[in-house]
Amino acid sequence: MNIRPGVIRRLAATTALLATGAGLAPSASAADVADVEGYQVKLRVDDVLVDSSGDLTSAALDLFNLSEEDAESGAEVERSLYVDTEDKDFDAAGWSLRLRHKEGEDAYDLTYKYRQDLADNTLSSDSVDQALTDAADANFDSSDDNYEAQVNASYSTSTLDFSNQKSTDCPDSSCDLEDDADSGKAVELLDDKLPGKFEKALGTTLEDADASASQVVTQRTWPVTVDTEDGGIEADLEVTEMSGGYFVEVTAETEDREDAADVRDALEAALDEEGFLRQSDAFKTSLVLDGRL
Repeated sequence: MNIRPGVIRRLAATTALLATGAGLAPSASAADVADVEGYQVKLRVDDVLVDSSGDLTSAALDLFNLSEEDAESGAEVERSLYVDTEDKDFDAAGWSLRLRHKEGEDAYDLTYKYRQDLADNTLSSDSVDQALTDAADANFDSSDDNYEAQVNASYSTSTLDFSNQKSTDCPDSSCDLEDDADSGKAVELLDDKLPGKFEKALGTTLEDADASASQVVTQRTWPVTVDTEDGGIEADLEVTEMSGGYFVEVTAETEDREDAADVRDALEAALDEEGFLRQSDAFKTSLVLDGRL
């Protein structure tokens, strides 16, 4: 039996987020906080699951129930870069700015994301409620429908993210992204649609901050099933070529906080039993900016 995360307790998250209870600061009422649109579990796995070319090994095919044909032709491909200052001022303030191109598309995706850590990594209702209240105090609340709130749960850290998704046509006949050559173009495109919340919080535009683009990273994503003690969990296997190597992670989407906690526990147990779980978070933005793995 395959478990599709998020179908068991859909009403629980909404009830928890609207409740007025312990952990909510008095400066923001429950009616002001944003609704969490979804939860994502992100776990890093060992890069021995790919070879020196980034292709999946036989161990990966066995672990994720993939055929050789699926491994060779079943991946979605995208290329991305991030924009920040030399001192990573945006990242330090909780912001990440990404320009992405999905293979086969004729436009760029622009993502402006504000992130804050949850107080603990248990995905407790108190920690999520407190993060939503803190976000409301920072003007990320239910009155703004330009941002979608999502909780990301990894190995040792969980975060509350607010993402503003936009798009723009590719300025050239080709949407290909290349290191260095596209740095100025990326900054200009992201600056052109810079959200007011970012400019107000940082007090600058990208051009004025002398921002520049990171390395270009290439990600391939396969839909997979991870066998667990209770059945199978539908997830994505993501392999990102970056910093001279490969960053490999498993992600799963849910609509409910308790489901997310259960899915993370089950995935951690299954991946650890097979010896492939990396005991580190699967957040790679800072690594991309630093050129690290």
